[in-house]
Amino acid sequence: MYRALIKNEVVPALGRMKVAAVGFEDVDRLHRNVSRRAPYLANRLLALLSKMFALSVLWNMRGNSPVRGVQRNQEIKRKRYLSGDELARLPAYSPPISLEIGAMPGRAGTGKNKFGAAAALADLGKQLPRRSA
Repeated sequence: MYRALIKNEVVPALGRMKVAAVGFEDVDRLHRNVSRRAPYLANRLLALLSKMFALSVLWNMRGNSPVRGVQRNQEIKRKRYLSGDELARLPAYSPPISLEIGAMPGRAGTGKNKFGAAAALADLGKQLPRRSA
């Protein structure tokens, strides 16, 4: 997505300018132009430009960021639910789990398996891949 934003939006609008020559007005104009057709994408574009210009400040290519102060578009929170097709495919990506009482090794018939399902769910949490930071 970010490569496409750079190729399709940033380079045509700002590509011929030096980093130090880009001003608030240039960034604001670009944001307004993209906002007319895709307001959420325009906000992603600002986030990308913000990072790019923050790095330019860090690398002493300019003194401040021209992105600061540009008004972002309002975004409405959305909830997304899985479609029927996605729900049907979900078991293929889930690890197998058994929630049967007594399915835990060493617990059958000992009278200590009232937490068997909870332990199985805890084990499932350990098996799921972790998001990298």
